[in-house]
Amino acid sequence: GVQTCALPISFQKDRVVGFSTAGSLGAISIYGDFAWTWSSPDLIQADDEETFGRATLGMTWTWAEAGGGHINGEVYWQEDGASNTDLYLSETQDPRFLRGERWFLARFYGMLSIQQALTPLFQAAVSLLTNLEDGSGLIGSNFVWSVGQDVDVVMGGYGGYGDGLSISTMALRPTPLTTESEFGA
Repeated sequence: GVQTCALPISFQKDRVVGFSTAGSLGAISIYGDFAWTWSSPDLIQADDEETFGRATLGMTWTWAEAGGGHINGEVYWQEDGASNTDLYLSETQDPRFLRGERWFLARFYGMLSIQQALTPLFQAAVSLLTNLEDGSGLIGSNFVWSVGQDVDVVMGGYGGYGDGLSISTMALRPTPLTTESEFGA
């Protein structure tokens, strides 16, 4: 079956309308979310839009064989993100970013994660988050050890890939700091 929900809310003086749906195609679960925001006038910066949208579309496939595991894939879009890497530093000063309402700088992202039980007490996972506009991303892995009922020890880490920061000191007048990618090293 398919489940669908629509929700109008007010958040941080903004008006938001959201729509969410989830269902399955055999063993694959599919979900999607969309939200449209009408900004409060006191939250709008000079170059901001008064309205903006965000959307997510994803899928999960879970299996029981070989101890069990799952694969999850997702794409994410936010209209109010930076359109190129030159705007990333200014995006970090956006009030929505500073308040934690937004944590991505660009507009399009993709994610893939795979988790597999190795034994009844150990699980391993690998995940990849990619900025689809600049090609940078984060790759992570973790191991989970179940040491008791409702007690897990989790070990893992993330590393960035892609171009990093750029500053030219070779010229007579150094150029300002610029970002070549969001997650790059």
